[in-house]
Amino acid sequence: MRDEVARRLGAPSNLYASEASGLWAYAQAAWLDNPLPALLKERLIVHLSRSCPARYCLVRHVGFLLGEGLLAGDATATALDLPEVLRLLRRPAPDADTLDEIVARLAQEPEARALPPSGSEAEAELLDVLAAMFLAPSRSARLGAAVRQAYGAQRFDQLTQLMAFVRAAHHWTELHAGIDIEPDMLARMSAHPELEALLRDSRGAIDAAENMQLRQALHELERAGGAVQETEAAVGLVAGIAQATWEANSAGRPVSDSPSWRAYTGQSREEWLASGGLGAIHPDDREQADQAWREAVARGSGMNAEFRLWHAASRSYRWTNVRAAPVRLEDGQITKWLGMNLDIHERREAETRLREREADLARVQRIGEVGGVDIDVAGGMRSSRSPEYLRLHGLTEKNREETHDQWVARLHPDDRDRAQRILMQALAGPGNSYDSEYRIVRPSDGKVRWIHARADVERDAQGRAVRLVGAHLDVTERREFEDRQRVLVAELQHRTRNLLGVVRAMADKTVRSSVSLKDFRHRFSDRLDALGRVQGLLSRLNEHDRVAFDELIRTELSAMAGLTSRVVLEGPAGVRLRSSTVQMLAMGLHELATNAVKYGALGQPAARLVIRWTFEAEGEQGKPWLHIDWRESRVVMPAPGEAPRGTGQGRELVERALPYQLNARTSFVLGEDGLHCRISLPVSETLPDGAEAP
Repeated sequence: MRDEVARRLGAPSNLYASEASGLWAYAQAAWLDNPLPALLKERLIVHLSRSCPARYCLVRHVGFLLGEGLLAGDATATALDLPEVLRLLRRPAPDADTLDEIVARLAQEPEARALPPSGSEAEAELLDVLAAMFLAPSRSARLGAAVRQAYGAQRFDQLTQLMAFVRAAHHWTELHAGIDIEPDMLARMSAHPELEALLRDSRGAIDAAENMQLRQALHELERAGGAVQETEAAVGLVAGIAQATWEANSAGRPVSDSPSWRAYTGQSREEWLASGGLGAIHPDDREQADQAWREAVARGSGMNAEFRLWHAASRSYRWTNVRAAPVRLEDGQITKWLGMNLDIHERREAETRLREREADLARVQRIGEVGGVDIDVAGGMRSSRSPEYLRLHGLTEKNREETHDQWVARLHPDDRDRAQRILMQALAGPGNSYDSEYRIVRPSDGKVRWIHARADVERDAQGRAVRLVGAHLDVTERREFEDRQRVLVAELQHRTRNLLGVVRAMADKTVRSSVSLKDFRHRFSDRLDALGRVQGLLSRLNEHDRVAFDELIRTELSAMAGLTSRVVLEGPAGVRLRSSTVQMLAMGLHELATNAVKYGALGQPAARLVIRWTFEAEGEQGKPWLHIDWRESRVVMPAPGEAPRGTGQGRELVERALPYQLNARTSFVLGEDGLHCRISLPVSETLPDGAEAP
């Protein structure tokens, strides 16, 4: 007999000793000669043997899978590699939900199918179901029915024959504890410690906990079957809640009348039985509702859908929630369907109104550029933000919900501590409001924006802040305007002080050079007019503009004597003067022009005035300087020895005031045919229009 065993199995087996001849005969009939695929048989025996306290069967059949002997006595079958066997040994036992899902998939098969491919997940799920049946056959009616439905009665009988043999083999090995593991497997385990660890202790078996899990899963499935049988007793209670209750056969077609359905929809009994009420469903929802019902029947699982249903009493379509569940026998077979319809029209209308209000709010926020924010203070400062908030802050839709730290990261570094402190003070204090302004750095474009945040703080009965609901406004333009206003006010104050100083100095000089009050009035008014012209130029400028020299000289000459052919102006346009130099330089030019009208080139028909200016860089740092050359010619000058005409105030201003106040270099020379005056002074670093850097 040992020789026959070795020949059939391709390896010795200590299980089939001479006194086990009956077991050997059973093994040949139920195992070796069983027409199931050899690899499936060995996988199943290993999977079932994990639950056996005796290790022999598990070790021996793992050996067959690894090629230590023949797989189920089949010389043509291919052995597995070690990783595949280790995965089989480590597969966990399924819980009730997983087992229920597997059984549901098997039960959906309309007709018997082929056995699953070797090593596939479908094969592993079949082994899980068979292992559950093996552990508790008395509770496995539904599982057995599903396997029979999926693979046919013949395959089911072959599988159960093999399982019966495995049970007998387990019983034999438990009673004969002295059966030794063969040398080939001892050597294999010695070479692979991870395999030995799984085979020699409970880690390779379905241990007590997993055994209990499988049994508990079967118990839960059994209880579910009993609960389904009690479903019909609850129909009366459901009828008091639902507007319509109904029944359908296992194929999903109504076979009995539903007075509640007919009362709600106004359909006749014939219409209900003919189409299952499909005609009462809104035309736009009909196809979707029918498809959902067909899929539920095909899956054998419950249905939960919403659509519009005709309501006879109001002669309108109303929203309904249809729910249906299958009623099963103990073996899992569906006998019929129970369903009900709940009127949810008010709820759906409320949801629609809420969506419309949310859309209106979003539109108002978009128009007003107001971003909404809702912070769950009690829940860890997580916040949800409106679409307009996301736009203002340069965020994307994925940032609709954020943590407090993500908000802090967007704060401008200079405002971060202050903004956090104000927020925390609002939450910790007794008040119910929060108001803060701070800068953020937008992630989308890196721009800095000012945000005005205002919110209500909601508190619990103990006064702790639990929620903050508020709005964010982008006030960048307002803040920039305020900054400009502050700069302008400061500039105005500065210019006013300077202007008063100029007027005071001008008055003092005019008094000293005037011979009478009338003369003072004439001279002082003339100089105030010149000062007024300068202020007119300054008032027309924008915040960052400067008065150009060519505009200043043209304005002064036009006011004094007009720009005639006897006046030549040459120089670059747009040489911008410093604001601090304009008034004093204008007064100097005014004195030169006034003297030219009274005594020089602008007052004598044959005389000529040429004013040239250049723009050059000077010094090591290349600072820009303006060089003005005022040259009068053909002027009839006083005879030698005669007293100079005029008071000398113009010359004093050019030679003393300009160098002192403007850091200018000047020269004032009365030549034989007229005045030659030169003025050089630093100007704004802004280049003239069209000029290149020197």
